[in-house]
Amino acid sequence: MQIIDNNNYEKSIIAQKGCGVCLGNFDGVHIGHGRLLKVLKEKCAEKKIPSLVYTFHTHPSEVISKRPVKLVMTNEQRIEAFVDAGIDLVYFEDFTWEYACLSPQKFVEDVLVSKLKAKIVVVGFDYSFGKMGEGKASDLEALGKMYGFEVFVVPQVSVEEKKVASTILRDCVGTGDMDRFYKYANRPYSIWGKVIKGRRVGHQLGFPTANILPEENLLLPPHGVYATYTEIEGDSVKYQSVTNVGHNPTFQGDRPCTVETHIIDYNKELYGKKIKVSFKKQIRREMKFSSPEDLIERMKQDIDIARKEEI
Repeated sequence: MQIIDNNNYEKSIIAQKGCGVCLGNFDGVHIGHGRLLKVLKEKCAEKKIPSLVYTFHTHPSEVISKRPVKLVMTNEQRIEAFVDAGIDLVYFEDFTWEYACLSPQKFVEDVLVSKLKAKIVVVGFDYSFGKMGEGKASDLEALGKMYGFEVFVVPQVSVEEKKVASTILRDCVGTGDMDRFYKYANRPYSIWGKVIKGRRVGHQLGFPTANILPEENLLLPPHGVYATYTEIEGDSVKYQSVTNVGHNPTFQGDRPCTVETHIIDYNKELYGKKIKVSFKKQIRREMKFSSPEDLIERMKQDIDIARKEEI
């Protein structure tokens, strides 16, 4: 997959050949997004042109509200999801105030026509664009006819009679409802990162952990213990694991939030390796134990529960 931004798009294949474009924020890349990407791939295959997702480095709300936005996926995770969907290119746009003030027609002229040379554009039924979101899907269809590209508007996708949306995924993560997250995303919530050295408390207790620092803007689930499975860089096996998200109050007090994963029946060194921890369900909320021995007994129970979860 080719990653494009404002610095290199003139050297990309789209500058010569044009492409089919799918527009959106794509936080979580849920099953509604999956439907958009499927339509894009099908339509691009018919015209024998590359498929491109046009999205943003940072969430537009960060510019508009001037507040950090916690997201379900990092850009690296979004790229992986686009690769899995068979998309050829991703364009990460810089969302600025100047960009936010483009009129709908100016957006079409400057971005879709001049920059991307779009032949096909795919959007969801509730897509909006241009200054203050003035442009709607129907406006894009009209502008497509004016500027010579086809527009495909994908209908609403629902689960449990609710519209699939990134806001629901954020709610699922925020409440620790990993089963519901999977229903809407068709993938588990996951955290990626390089394993760093910790205080080795887990090792001293007989349960060594792989500690990772998630990106600051990644939305984390409630503090607690989760049944997870872990994938390790350079290893094709998925390992059952138990993950603690929180402050480890029994030992650490007010230390920053950490993500610590005990990989069941695994004893190899992981420092410096990249791992992906996927969440199956919450076992319990974070607790402060009166002694290390009480914590050890509870950890044994947590592991027994995690072993019963299918990968």
